[in-house]
Amino acid sequence: MTWMAVAGGYEVTLRRGAVVCRNSAGEELRSVPRTVRGDPVVTGLEQLAEWLEQHGRDCRADVERWMIRSLPIPTITLAEVWADEAWRRAHRPRGRRPERGRQLGPRRRGLPARRRRQRRRRGQP
Repeated sequence: MTWMAVAGGYEVTLRRGAVVCRNSAGEELRSVPRTVRGDPVVTGLEQLAEWLEQHGRDCRADVERWMIRSLPIPTITLAEVWADEAWRRAHRPRGRRPERGRQLGPRRRGLPARRRRQRRRRGQP
């Protein structure tokens, strides 16, 4: 998000769900000054941060409900919601991922034990 000018020569922006303020010299402040807190721009950013947080919770709850109920999700629905970062985050797997450059072995790929044994006999990984 870009910096927006407010009263007193300050500028504010929204970063990671919090309003961040900087002075006219461009130095970021630890907190938003009291003189700026009542500004409509700051109030709007705080409301936006609250809405984004609630939206993220709603997205995660919807995805969890889809998974628990094993509901079929139409591809067009996924394509439409994928543009939204909150939906993308909710759909990402929560499990561990392999380190960069490492491949998952057959057991971790979910191959049945019989197929793993067959592959070992043939000398395949």
